[in-house]
Amino acid sequence: MADAERPRSSSRREAIPGYGLLIEDDGDYVKKKMSQSTGEEILTELICQLGFDDILCEVPTTTDVTTVMMPYASSLFSRRIPADRPQGAPRPSREFAFLGQFTDLPEDVVFAVEYSVHGAMYAVYRLFGVDREIRRSTTGSSTQRSALLRSSKVA
Repeated sequence: MADAERPRSSSRREAIPGYGLLIEDDGDYVKKKMSQSTGEEILTELICQLGFDDILCEVPTTTDVTTVMMPYASSLFSRRIPADRPQGAPRPSREFAFLGQFTDLPEDVVFAVEYSVHGAMYAVYRLFGVDREIRRSTTGSSTQRSALLRSSKVA
């Protein structure tokens, strides 16, 4: 086989993690629940959702998709109300606190190592009367979030 006929191969591989929140809903393009779909079907739904129909034939033939169900990781993103999670150091407690990914820290980003660290800092600072700011790794105002939501809507 001549070099010009040989398929290009690259030792460079890229991994792009994805997350599906509503896995029990049928897709808009692939009429199947995500939890029951193959990797290629999920990729097809994504390509169509993004409006990249022009590369729909090429991408699935050059992409490997591995699906994984992660129920414990997914629980962090489940719909919730503030009462679903305890405060890190609930008032009027003076002797105990809740730590970890399932405490409520307003204005903080869940699913990051920092979230657990911030929760522990909040509890210790509150219980021991430490007057010190907990620096967030991410910041944002409700105005910024609203702008992001508006920009993500497809016309």
